[in-house]
Amino acid sequence: TDIQIDGRKMTVTMKYYSSAMLICLVSPFFCVLDTEELTGMSAEDRLWGAHPFGAYYVEKYAEGGYVLLKRNEGFATLNSTVENKGPAYIETVKVNFYDDEFAAINAFRTKDIEFVINITEDGLNEASAMDGVTINSTLPPMVRNLQMNATTSVLADVNLRTAIAYLIDRDNIVETFGGEVCCTPAYSYITQNVLYHNDASDEYYKNTYCNKADEAMDLLKASGWEDHDGDGILDKDGQKLSLTFLTATGKNETAAIAIQKQLTDAGFDITLQTMTSSLVNENVENKAYDIAMVNYWWSEPGRFLWKCFKDPDNGFDFEAYKEMCLKVETSMNPEETFKLVDDTQRYLMDTMTIIPLYTTSYMKAYYEDLNPHFIVDGLFLTDCK
Repeated sequence: TDIQIDGRKMTVTMKYYSSAMLICLVSPFFCVLDTEELTGMSAEDRLWGAHPFGAYYVEKYAEGGYVLLKRNEGFATLNSTVENKGPAYIETVKVNFYDDEFAAINAFRTKDIEFVINITEDGLNEASAMDGVTINSTLPPMVRNLQMNATTSVLADVNLRTAIAYLIDRDNIVETFGGEVCCTPAYSYITQNVLYHNDASDEYYKNTYCNKADEAMDLLKASGWEDHDGDGILDKDGQKLSLTFLTATGKNETAAIAIQKQLTDAGFDITLQTMTSSLVNENVENKAYDIAMVNYWWSEPGRFLWKCFKDPDNGFDFEAYKEMCLKVETSMNPEETFKLVDDTQRYLMDTMTIIPLYTTSYMKAYYEDLNPHFIVDGLFLTDCK
């Protein structure tokens, strides 16, 4: 409701306590602005007079190729987790974009690049065999979900949606990624590294909605879906059980291919469509999908539960659900918060509109002489020597 600035002291007055606000205050912040735009902004537009200058500035950007960063010689930080409070040790940083991991790992092998991120199990194995290389793996506060269209699709039938949940084989997805070093099964939305993760929520989902292939086929049959013509695809009243499956390229696509095979083996006709993640989200919001891979990354449960799916108008009372999320966000009692998180998750699970699937590790490889100081999904270049 109000912000008062007194030198380096900022006092924020809010309507209510917010755990989401606390996460924002302890998270690293960066802002990339064009120099001409920045100098033309008013003090109010420039965050109450603050200049969001970082440790580096963009000297050159080659679209689809690389970004060249130069050290900001006037940079200083009060970050207590780094030793170097002044300009970064490294003068120039070139961030290269690679279309495939094979090319990135080859460049890493020849030291054309010294730090590679977001690698798979194959890349991890290759990098581990190189001299002077260190591997860093972190399980982030995130979940990858299967969103189902419960309103304008054939999946308005809850039996169909529940059958899909019963058929999902998370162990197979983990195996597809190369093991649990790269991928961990998720049985709830609030996964291990999100605040107020609750094992009871995981057990509820496991016991209620997991590994029930026989029950899945019974549900499909109860809704009239059987292979009447013997072609291997379930049908009903002459209509094939065909679903359009949207996924972004990369890790989501890897899991989507595994899920496509699982559902195909059960008699579904799945058409997989790959695109950018933003286009997946746009199609989901516009109801132009049957099922879709979506993911969300955040450390606090109230906002996480509110934002972990992309189709809120999806066959349940979203406004009532938002109120449940708000109670989580505004709770100041830890014991109460654990219960609220569990209750809210179970409510969302039982709508059978979004299935928690897995979490992928954020894996990095770097040469030991770089010696970076890591946070969950990045590094402090001020401490790289």
